Amino acid sequence: MLVLSGAVAGLAQLQAVALREAAEARARSEAALLARAKLDELRAYSPLTTGTRGIDESDDVAGVASFHRSWTVSRQYFCDPDAPPSITPCASDPSPPQPALLALRVTVAWQDRDGVSQRFVLDSNVAVPISRGPPRPAG
Repeated sequence: MLVLSGAVAGLAQLQAVALREAAEARARSEAALLARAKLDELRAYSPLTTGTRGIDESDDVAGVASFHRSWTVSRQYFCDPDAPPSITPCASDPSPPQPALLALRVTVAWQDRDGVSQRFVLDSNVAVPISRGPPRPAG
């Protein structure tokens, strides 16, 4: 009888842990979906300007959490082919310098059931068409 009651208590604890982990996984999945939706929205917006910062109102997902999205758009320059992109314009760029990429970062924040702050960050880049000056007249 003692062994059986110990086994039942162990199963109850295991179930509680499994439920908590499932709730955290669902919250992370919802955060990923919200981040992806905002990233897709930013990429589809043609006159995307650098320095853009934004915060959405909270997205309440019933039974999961209240999520808050924020995002930034920043310039990225390729100055050295052997180095990662830089946020500083290259010294050899013409005036005004043109970025090669726009870096997008979406952050989704929420508090888990224990009140601990969590966040999910999604980064992406958008290529910037290079302007070569006004078109030359035909003829």
